[in-house]
Amino acid sequence: MKKYYVIALGLGGLACSLSAADETAPATKRLPEITVTATPIIQGNLVDAYGSGASVVGQRQLADLNAQDLGTALRSTPGVNISRYNPIGSYGGAGGGAVFIRGLGASRPGSELLTMFDGAPRYNGVFSHSMLDTLSLDPVAAITVYKSAQPQYFGDAFAAIDLAPKRAEADYQAQVTGAYGTMNTGVETVSGGGKIGKFDYYAGQSYRSSDGQRNNAGGTIRDYFFRLGWQLNDNWYLSYFGDFTDNLAEDPGVEGQPWHMGNYHTRDVMSVWTLANQYDIAEGYIKPYWNSGDAKWFDQGMRHSGRPVAPTDTDRTLIDWDLYGVRARETFTLWEGGEVLAGVDYDLISGKVTGEAYAPAANAYFTRHDFAIASPYLAANHLFGRRDGYYLQPSGGLRGYAHSVFNPELSPFGGVVFGYKDTELHANYARGVNYPGLNVAALSTALIPPLANNPAVRDAWRQLDAETLNHYEFGVSHRFNPRLKADATVFLDEGNHRYILISPAFGPPTGFQNIGAYHNHGVEGSVTWSPTNDLAVFAGLTWLHTSVTGMPYAPEWTASAGFNWRFLKNFRLSMDVLVQDRMFVNPDNAYARASADPANNPRVPSFVTVNAKLSYLFKAEKVRLKESEIFLALDNLTDSDYYYRPGYPMPGINGMLGVVLNF
Repeated sequence: MKKYYVIALGLGGLACSLSAADETAPATKRLPEITVTATPIIQGNLVDAYGSGASVVGQRQLADLNAQDLGTALRSTPGVNISRYNPIGSYGGAGGGAVFIRGLGASRPGSELLTMFDGAPRYNGVFSHSMLDTLSLDPVAAITVYKSAQPQYFGDAFAAIDLAPKRAEADYQAQVTGAYGTMNTGVETVSGGGKIGKFDYYAGQSYRSSDGQRNNAGGTIRDYFFRLGWQLNDNWYLSYFGDFTDNLAEDPGVEGQPWHMGNYHTRDVMSVWTLANQYDIAEGYIKPYWNSGDAKWFDQGMRHSGRPVAPTDTDRTLIDWDLYGVRARETFTLWEGGEVLAGVDYDLISGKVTGEAYAPAANAYFTRHDFAIASPYLAANHLFGRRDGYYLQPSGGLRGYAHSVFNPELSPFGGVVFGYKDTELHANYARGVNYPGLNVAALSTALIPPLANNPAVRDAWRQLDAETLNHYEFGVSHRFNPRLKADATVFLDEGNHRYILISPAFGPPTGFQNIGAYHNHGVEGSVTWSPTNDLAVFAGLTWLHTSVTGMPYAPEWTASAGFNWRFLKNFRLSMDVLVQDRMFVNPDNAYARASADPANNPRVPSFVTVNAKLSYLFKAEKVRLKESEIFLALDNLTDSDYYYRPGYPMPGINGMLGVVLNF
């Protein structure tokens, strides 16, 4: 019942928002409105006081991309690659729907990429990878992509994505969206919020569904969310964010075979409480959280048996997890130009797995296990000079890890930012740490019989070390004028102690070991240009080299470009182009997905996709209708044949017609 409380409260908050309009507001004289067209694809690249970089995608970019999930939202972000089977719905957490950053995130099971919502972890707690369908975009105000280890923000990962929830920006606001398109794809969203004295609220729900580009490629995503806030006094603010998702995705199987490959059902409820403070010399927060989810993988046996499953057969994996803990952080400005950062993360990961096979005697049960990680961190930086002239900002810090099973670790980090007016250089080093997840215990003690039935190796996973990564980065940016900016970044990632499942070619798996080492290096660059208030242009390029032959989802070259153009006063055209080099992908063999050298991975060819969205903008002040739009979105305008997995063609040219009403 706990998950349905979220639905009821969310709808209740929405009802309040739709009735909160102030009918007595006096008329005011309005100044001429000047609209500046938003940057396409990403909102911008940021460099913090520790010399670390991140990319931000905001609400305007999500709307212009007609993004339906995290994959489509980040598909053109430099340094990011995606995978998927279906237009709506993500199947599992690998080839069927995932995000990868500079070659990181492809380990399956397990992942070096952390996904967060409102700063709290949100992922499959047993197999340690994100589930895109549980990361709905409808509550999201902005997405921050951390493309490297950044211990000042997160630990136990080599890269991260954080989705920040919306907060009411006015006394009253609401949005209603409806759209329908090819492949019987439908989208419906309703959201709204407002402020009442010291209280603010925001709530909504959404529904997305599609039959897919071929039989058994359908998916459904449902989401219900709400956020409540209370300004306790001038210095303290209390908020709660709740989100519930219920989703289904199909695996259509390799093209041409007469049956599909199973279904994947996910449900997840997220709760985050935040007590934030802000003073002249200090600001920070305490953030308890709880994330409870489950994933049901039905009829997976078809993948291995090569035949449809009979109605009397059972072959499925049932996964339940809970992630809960607290995150605390405080930033002190104790002297002019100086900053001290102190914080601690305490995370508990809990989960269980039931594997049901055709023969009941072969059923596997991984009873609930728990891992705990305490991770304090401390850092400092100081700004010499002024941002409008010469300036220098060195920094350094340290994060520690105490794990309930594995050995403790340390993550030192440091950087420097140097600039003169519109030119800035940055450099940084950080040591990332990524502990083995519950997956190593689940596979070793229950889900892989050759290990579970062998006492000599069943508990060998306890001797694993954490994976580590040394990250080095150097970047430069220059603003040529207020309308033109360019930046470039060179990076090197040296990974060590990668844990893999040893699986001989002619024999059963023999256990997990830390034997993998690799390095990725490359260059990213981007240009943002706004020649007029009505036109914004973006172009980005990534070159990536991996030392491991067959590193999945790590194409050597990726380029993206796009523009937003407002014309004839009431029209807006958004276009984006993605050019992606050929790339290796994960194999079917689940054991091989954690391999240090997956040289036998299949490869998909390079491709080019072009997408566009044309909107007609209108208002109706008499009924309090703010700027709204009727839009036509077209994907894959060139009708390209492209794949994220061999035998899984993505949709050809397809479209969607919709309306967005803002109140």
